Amino acid sequence: MSAERKVFGKLQGMATTPPDLIEIQTKSYQDFLQADVPPAKRENKGLQAIFNEIFPISSYDGRFTLDFVSYNLGEPKKSYLAALMDGETYSRPLQATFRLKDGEDVREDEVFLGRDYGHAKNYSETTATAIDREVKEIILNAHARTEKILTEHMDKMDELVLDIMLEKGCK
Repeated sequence: MSAERKVFGKLQGMATTPPDLIEIQTKSYQDFLQADVPPAKRENKGLQAIFNEIFPISSYDGRFTLDFVSYNLGEPKKSYLAALMDGETYSRPLQATFRLKDGEDVREDEVFLGRDYGHAKNYSETTATAIDREVKEIILNAHARTEKILTEHMDKMDELVLDIMLEKGCK
């Protein structure tokens, strides 16, 4: 037996089902990647626009030029549902093809850019915490030693700065 739904609101004709907010996000992500569009037919938006904005890159003397050709998204190791069930992040490998010009010499290569986040960690949280603690200790010790050296030799630092200022003609 189903209960009859009573509506106490004043607005009539409202949709009974809420909008699919996840669909908005997934559509935006698909538009950003343009994974199903062949490289030659991709619009200048999303990831394609980012690559086009950054490249080409030329050396200071103009001898070398690195240009973006296209990008490719590989097949994921797991479906998004399998990754979700395993507590992993859904990921796809990203490769980009670049063209390097050295005068008349032109070389084109595909480079792996994506990192596979979909694998299980091969260390525990305890190990990660211990590593973080040790790295922090190393950095703090190096900072303390540096500060001590600078404080002990402040007079030499002052002389060095003065010499540099006089050499550069600062008053």
